[in-house]
Amino acid sequence: MKKEFTSTLSHELRTPLTSIIGALQLLNSGVAGELSKDVSELTLVAERNGQRLLDIINDILDIERIESGAISMAPEVLAIDGLVREAIVLNEGFGERFKVRFEARGELPGREVYVDRNRLLQVMTNLLSNAGGYHARRARREHPRRRARPRSRHPGGVPQPHFRPLRAGGLDRFAPEGRHRARARHLQADDRVDARPHRFRGPRWRRHDVLVRAAQTPQEGALMPDRALSRICYVEDDEDIQRIVRMSLERVGKMTVEIVGDPTLAIEAMTAFRPDLVMLDWMMPAMDGPTLFRQMQLRPETKSLPVVFITAKASQRDLDELIAMGAAGAISKPFSPKDLPEQLRAIWAKLP
Repeated sequence: MKKEFTSTLSHELRTPLTSIIGALQLLNSGVAGELSKDVSELTLVAERNGQRLLDIINDILDIERIESGAISMAPEVLAIDGLVREAIVLNEGFGERFKVRFEARGELPGREVYVDRNRLLQVMTNLLSNAGGYHARRARREHPRRRARPRSRHPGGVPQPHFRPLRAGGLDRFAPEGRHRARARHLQADDRVDARPHRFRGPRWRRHDVLVRAAQTPQEGALMPDRALSRICYVEDDEDIQRIVRMSLERVGKMTVEIVGDPTLAIEAMTAFRPDLVMLDWMMPAMDGPTLFRQMQLRPETKSLPVVFITAKASQRDLDELIAMGAAGAISKPFSPKDLPEQLRAIWAKLP
């Protein structure tokens, strides 16, 4: 019951958030024309706070995934110095709230690592927010030799155990930050999160090799399709999401798009439109995406079409099963309409 409730909550919240954040991103990117300075500032505020709401939802869902052992990773080759700088920029607003400043001490290494970008930034953000929340004056984040070490100093020590929300010692207003250390510990992969208490100086949190692997070349030898991706068929019942996707793919991606609102008519529409790639929403009232995909597999005219699922609900096990059956990939809601065309092209480029 709890798992189903969380899954449904995820879908019901992420779908409207996709429309809200997506529309704001398209406005801010200039798709609908240049905005005045005042309007641009307001839309940026709305987008930023919509993203904050999404982060809260993801926090709740991550706890559920961690407990069930279903949390997934999507590693890629990235430059570690850029990730460190991005984490610092992302936490500048939080630091200003508590009158602290995050900085990288010394020259950052330029080497590449094989890492899940979102999970790494999530862990660094969690630990930096903890350092800032418990610090009255200043906080420092170091990154020598692929080590991210947030430090915080505040009056008095923190009672054991360290990895629980703290509600004692007059620090209860910062209590929610305690869950971040717990989540950071659960998210580690072949690394370590520890805390060393210092009398009158507070704990020094240290994390080693946070979700980091030495850079490797992922899936060498992948074949590039003979032609560019240009024709997309999207099966989606939500009219607001339809508009966002159409504007994203047509105006940003310069693609031709066919939208199908009724999944029971989708196979007929695909046969007539002859798309390069099909996008299927996961949850639709008349027929869900996985059922439609299985029907496509039984029809010779649609069996070979690459399919990408758009989902806010699917578990990793569900996705693994469909990919094993031939699905090309999946994109989570809410997605960025600015990045959606390139995400689809990246999937297209990996097809045999």
